[in-house]
Amino acid sequence: MVALPCAAVSLFPEDGSQAIGKWYYSEKEIRYLYEDDKEWEGVLNAFESEGIQPINSRMGSFFQDLAFFDTEGRLILQHFPKRQSGDAYEYREYFGGFTKEVYMPWDWDHEEEVNLLTKESSKKLGLESIQLKYAFIEGGATITGKFKNGDDYLLINESSLISIHKYYKDKISEDITKEEVLRLLEQDFSLRPGNFIVLNGTSSHHLDTFIKALPGGRILVDSPDIKISLLKDLMSKTNNPEIGKYLKGEQELINQDHYDYKVIRRAKKQLDERFEVIDVAGVFSRVTPINGHDQRVTDVNFFNGVSGSNESGGYFITNKAKVAPELEKAWKEQLKSKGVPFDRYHFVGRYKGAAGLDCMGSPSP
Repeated sequence: MVALPCAAVSLFPEDGSQAIGKWYYSEKEIRYLYEDDKEWEGVLNAFESEGIQPINSRMGSFFQDLAFFDTEGRLILQHFPKRQSGDAYEYREYFGGFTKEVYMPWDWDHEEEVNLLTKESSKKLGLESIQLKYAFIEGGATITGKFKNGDDYLLINESSLISIHKYYKDKISEDITKEEVLRLLEQDFSLRPGNFIVLNGTSSHHLDTFIKALPGGRILVDSPDIKISLLKDLMSKTNNPEIGKYLKGEQELINQDHYDYKVIRRAKKQLDERFEVIDVAGVFSRVTPINGHDQRVTDVNFFNGVSGSNESGGYFITNKAKVAPELEKAWKEQLKSKGVPFDRYHFVGRYKGAAGLDCMGSPSP
């Protein structure tokens, strides 16, 4: 086993088990996701109403993919992989599966780019920083929280480990195993053995698009199997034609046994071994005419939000269901029926192109 000097940071948990004081966001994608300034102001107002200070980082695109904080509010600076062999395609393996906000491969119209935060980033934000020795991960690919006994955990998709393993083989030892890599990562993130958890079979899927961590080792997971009955029930109670479009979209995905749903089922099977998994329907795709052709659009995602608690109770700030507010009500009713009600819900974000409110920013104490 290779021994490395590690920074041993404790990541700020995303599950709401520690109070959120600040939410750092990037302004670059506001125009992409939000129709106007007033709509974005609604997002900022929601955070402020819960005593959270939204801060414009003026860095990157989706800041959540870039930024991690520790439990003391220090910015975590990830290891910047150095080329080992001089191979022009080396970084494609080191960052395989990473979002383009972190790594943009070379193409005819642009140079290769690696966007990781640096000491200069922490200076611009006026924050102290702590440097990881060898670990580099991305926000959307990970979920952080605490088990019921208080131990920290980190969930990550499979592509991230494959990339890190490739780098470690070049940097440290050709013979280093995945198990040894996991032990080193656990050291870097101050985790007990077994608590750096790779969700096998998730490929490069961003976990924050179908998983929402809650305190005490509870996890909300999207459940394709209950969406059809939920939507049919809503159709019997409303005359909103958009509900029928969502039913058509979800029925198509079920009939196709869509790859995304296979990923969710694989992840759930593994999560059941360590967590209290709560099945809820929170991501919805509808079939709607675009440029004269029916297309399936995923524009509702309640998992991709921020939750926590303060002296006034629990809150959930997430994306809206603009054309079908009935789905917002159904989300609240589902959580209540599962024993995880929140005192206040803020449906203020927009979900578009597989990105939403949680992708915009990163919480800190």
